Amino acid sequence: MRADRLLSLLILLQAHEGMTTGELAQRLEVSRRTILRDVDALSFAGIPVTAKGGQGGGIFLDKNYRVSLTGLTVSEMQALFVPGPSGPLKDIGLEKAAENMLLKVIAALPVRHREQIEGFRKRIHFDPVWWQQEEKVTPFLSLLHCAVFEERCLHIRYERHNGEVSEREIEPYGLVAKGSTWYLVGKREGAFRTYRVSRLQHVVLLDEVFQRDHTFDLPSYWSEHSIAFKKQLSQFSFALQMDPKHLYLLNWYAEGQFRLSEDVDQTKNEWPIVSLTVSSLQAACTFVLRAGRHVKIVAPPELRAEVVKVAREIIVLHTQE
Repeated sequence: MRADRLLSLLILLQAHEGMTTGELAQRLEVSRRTILRDVDALSFAGIPVTAKGGQGGGIFLDKNYRVSLTGLTVSEMQALFVPGPSGPLKDIGLEKAAENMLLKVIAALPVRHREQIEGFRKRIHFDPVWWQQEEKVTPFLSLLHCAVFEERCLHIRYERHNGEVSEREIEPYGLVAKGSTWYLVGKREGAFRTYRVSRLQHVVLLDEVFQRDHTFDLPSYWSEHSIAFKKQLSQFSFALQMDPKHLYLLNWYAEGQFRLSEDVDQTKNEWPIVSLTVSSLQAACTFVLRAGRHVKIVAPPELRAEVVKVAREIIVLHTQE
């Protein structure tokens, strides 16, 4: 709806000193011509929006103008109270601040909206923590947080996934919380790299200040890094026949990694073929052993050989006196 877009436009201009029509068009997913029409509409309504041409130009909102929370739709207000993982906020000391912020938002809402929000909170609850998710110990997180915001270099001792330990100096650009796991994004030798915080063995905050590359965008980097990482992981493909009564195991152990070759009629005793792609032969073997007698390996032969080998080792281990 246009009213929602106009409000979003105002909020973006309030959050920035100024934005170009191209930037606004990209953020709001409309054309530049639409942005100019919206700016005209806002100006005609008496909102102090101005457009300036030339270098350094763009769309600007008077600094003394503020958008009221009463302009939020009910759905937008409900979305504010959908919780994300509280662990990362607690890790960097912002959990209480987040709670206080929501209380202030509620207090600033009209009475009828407060009632709608309270009704939403009584009826919908989100628990973002998985049952078996362990709390990660991150002793260096406050130090990393300081380095990122003060733009100070770090000397770190880091353990790679293969157990190799090395020391290096990096420029810390940002922190990313994926679930309860923290990652540090840093620049070293002109390239951006990602470090798992739990693998940091030692961290020293240096006095040296680095010049931040202001073209770097952390969400964009993380998105590209995640895509590349998933491609790197997905290296081993295999096929199974599976008991149709136990296809639920696919969603338990391989969600998003499988494809059924046909529509399955669970009333019949026919075992459909399932194609899967995982990170390695060992990961495929683990899945087959988890599924037990409810799957048969179709291909490749090396997976069948690996499963038989591991199964024999298990038998020997559990029959020894």
